[in-house]
Amino acid sequence: MGQCIAHSSIGVFTAFALNLFFNMIEPGRNIFFVSALMDRVIYYVSLLLSMLSFLYIFIYAFRFSFNKRNRVMDEINKTPISFI
Repeated sequence: MGQCIAHSSIGVFTAFALNLFFNMIEPGRNIFFVSALMDRVIYYVSLLLSMLSFLYIFIYAFRFSFNKRNRVMDEINKTPISFI
């Protein structure tokens, strides 16, 4: 479920971002998917949704991989430099 939301939000964000970018670099081009305001709203909503879905995926991955003891983490913990 999370991967489906992540992929679709990234795809929507990419499409709207490219359209808004091309509208900015070509002065006479005013092509929108819905309207100027709704394109911006969809752009920002899909941006936030894709960032939150990436955050969810990272938390899910790190919760299961860094919660276990392994050789790499034991070596990192031996070093005098502490990672903040």
